[in-house]
Amino acid sequence: MYGTVAGEYDRTGHLRTEVFASGAANAGTLGLVVGDRAPYASEIEFGTGPYELNEAQRQAYLDVLPRGGLLRFGRTGQAYLLPGPYIGPALMFARTLTRERLIALMVALWS
Repeated sequence: MYGTVAGEYDRTGHLRTEVFASGAANAGTLGLVVGDRAPYASEIEFGTGPYELNEAQRQAYLDVLPRGGLLRFGRTGQAYLLPGPYIGPALMFARTLTRERLIALMVALWS
């Protein structure tokens, strides 16, 4: 993990390899699911112990997130209880990008 003393933590890359995304469209509706299958993914997304964010708190951060931005709470090898949201921001970015591309497509089709 970033900020960890060299040799203190063996990076497996497991969290990154367990990320998934899928989409579906039907009857004028687009759906997008982004997640992570690693068993500890929610602990990283929301934090643990006294630093744990509930869904409403995390959503409040996501609501003011700049387009394509990342939430960074200072999670490191030393501060591993802090939240380090990465799925929420990825979903917000994917939603924004999908909306922009869909609008561009519609404009192109109707022009």
